[in-house]
Amino acid sequence: MSFDAIQQEVPNLETKELKELIGCAMSVLQRREDPDFPARMTRLIDDKTPGRWLTLDEAEKRLGIAPSAE
Repeated sequence: MSFDAIQQEVPNLETKELKELIGCAMSVLQRREDPDFPARMTRLIDDKTPGRWLTLDEAEKRLGIAPSAE
C-alpha cells in the first residue's frame, strides 16, 4: 500500500482504529530510533526491586490521570 493510499484511508478509521494505528507507528519509530529499547524495557519490567515499582494509584497521580473524585 502506498503512503498516499494510507493518508487517504486514515480519515475513514474509527477512533479506536486510529489510536491503534498511532500506537503502532510510535512503537515502530521507537524501535528504529532506539534498537535497544525492547531489551531495556524487558529488563525494567523484570526488575523485582520493590522500591522501583509504583502502585497503579501512585502512577496515575504522577501522570496526572488519576480518576476524579466526583
